[in-house]
Amino acid sequence: MNKTCSLKDIAAECGLSISTVSQILKNSKRDYSSQATRERVRETASRLGYRTNYGYRLMRGQRTMTVAILLSQEQYRTREYFQMLLVELMREFNTRNYATLFHAFRYDPEENLNVVRDLLARGVEYFVSIGTPVGYELIEPEIDSRGGFQLALGSGVTPAYRNTITVTDLKSFPALVHYLVEKSGGQFCYLHNNYFSGGHLEAIEAAFPDDSREEVIRTRTLQCEIDTAAGNFAGEAVRAGFEGTERRLAEHPSTRAFLYSSDPFALGGAISLARHGFKIGEDVFVGGYDNDTAVRTATVPISSISLDWVKHVPLIVEKTLAAQPCRIELESTVHLREFRPGTREVREIEEDSSGRHRRA
Repeated sequence: MNKTCSLKDIAAECGLSISTVSQILKNSKRDYSSQATRERVRETASRLGYRTNYGYRLMRGQRTMTVAILLSQEQYRTREYFQMLLVELMREFNTRNYATLFHAFRYDPEENLNVVRDLLARGVEYFVSIGTPVGYELIEPEIDSRGGFQLALGSGVTPAYRNTITVTDLKSFPALVHYLVEKSGGQFCYLHNNYFSGGHLEAIEAAFPDDSREEVIRTRTLQCEIDTAAGNFAGEAVRAGFEGTERRLAEHPSTRAFLYSSDPFALGGAISLARHGFKIGEDVFVGGYDNDTAVRTATVPISSISLDWVKHVPLIVEKTLAAQPCRIELESTVHLREFRPGTREVREIEEDSSGRHRRA
């Protein structure tokens, strides 16, 4: 059996005293070491496999320096940008010597509350919640009552949370709708998963001011069912995008712009359009949401919206560890794509602050 790494081992490796190493790994206010020394100690601790004894710290009433990252829904585990966000959050907390635990909530409020209680009993001090889980109204008071701090993230996270960082698409979504409507001469449809996100229906209504809301919903949108409880959300979304596009073409064959509520959804639609002989970027135009790798590297232009969560990870970590009241709203980015003139090379169009697009 391998010998457990101790503070003494790290101190010997770095040529420092045990107390200095201890202060660094605890992020103590009494640590006066240089940044280079801190980085050397943390790198050595990671390389030697040092693990904090949380039970010992709890018994002594010390901080455990642990963070729980909580996904509000199991299906989010297969979404690319959530995966990237989780990896970057864990990496950033680790560089500050905070351990991270991960859990994906289910649809049972009592089960979710018990998970949080168990994490608190283990000494978790900070919680980063992604999205709004079932039973959130029970979870936040429980964390507060035990001296923890929770920061909630999401594009549609409930405003009932006290501490939030949200990303809005109030500019980017209307810009994407306008672009697709313009390119298609108004022959547009929005295919979505069961509900309209905040402001999306209003953006589509604004693009068709002569139509009533009921007419916009009936003629410019299509609800598609996705089994959100399925283990492979991306695969389900591709299937639903394909089937939804087939339905739309059967009912409205003149449609020339298709906007989907997620990128996997859009990829399924693109498969359907190719099956019917359409040339994406020439006689039909496609948009998605999330700006996944498959869309960014596609050989046909598929426009999308990026919530830029990875870019904001340092801010998220900073606000979490500060444990102070926080309500921040950030803006997402629209990525409009088309072929370069005379080529089959996809290029991106950059949006300016006025909402008009210009060639990149």
